[in-house]
Amino acid sequence: MAHASCLDVPASRWEWVVYTYCALVDDPRAAVRIRAYHKMMLVWWTARLARALHEVPEGLDRRLAPRPPDWEADMRAKYERYVSRAEALNRAED
Repeated sequence: MAHASCLDVPASRWEWVVYTYCALVDDPRAAVRIRAYHKMMLVWWTARLARALHEVPEGLDRRLAPRPPDWEADMRAKYERYVSRAEALNRAED
């Protein structure tokens, strides 16, 4: 649910996935665990992207393959989306 490749999946679809999964495994408490893990993964991705945005320009994150020319803009956009999602989840709980 939090992976960068899934950023464009609407929240309503994830609600359906959670509901369907819980019904399949017959464990209504699974939804609580899924939502908690989802929040933790949003924080993890935010921290991972922030780290890369700091370390790559400093030459601290070396790779065998070169990064594409737009890597920084892509990472910044993803970082902003993760921060926005985490803030939205936080507001929804208040």
